[in-house]
Amino acid sequence: MEIAAQSESRGIIYEGYTDAFKQCVFEDGAIQGRNERYEFRCDANLECCGRTCCIPQDATVPLWLVILFIILGLLLLMALAALLAYLYSKRKPKPKKEKFVPSPLEETLIAKPQPVKIVQHNEDEISRASVPETVSMNPPPMQKAQHAFYRSQVDIVPSYNPVD
Repeated sequence: MEIAAQSESRGIIYEGYTDAFKQCVFEDGAIQGRNERYEFRCDANLECCGRTCCIPQDATVPLWLVILFIILGLLLLMALAALLAYLYSKRKPKPKKEKFVPSPLEETLIAKPQPVKIVQHNEDEISRASVPETVSMNPPPMQKAQHAFYRSQVDIVPSYNPVD
């Protein structure tokens, strides 16, 4: 077992019969003419701090490292936002479906559906040969004059006729 005699020494842990302890060694070389050596015991949950036992400090992260992590996190968020903006700008627009909104002229020309008359037949009528029925279609309704579009005389452009 080697005993560390530096100020950063954590001591040597000895496990006794009832409780564990650390054997701490401290040498003070600042005294002229001689080196003083201190050996003492600390509980296992304490650390050697010079000539005394002290409560161990929590392992802390340096401030510069915390700042560096914050900057890296912000850069990562900005890169993610830039990537989303790039992908959003490159996305192809979806074609918009046009809704059918008939004009007043088209509304009058659209044929209204005629009700269908359902005729039920019995088995005897179905099994016999029958004469086909002819259905006459009504001609499409004529366009009314009030819905027609006429050009006024102002809109008519005279044609160019070089012979005149």
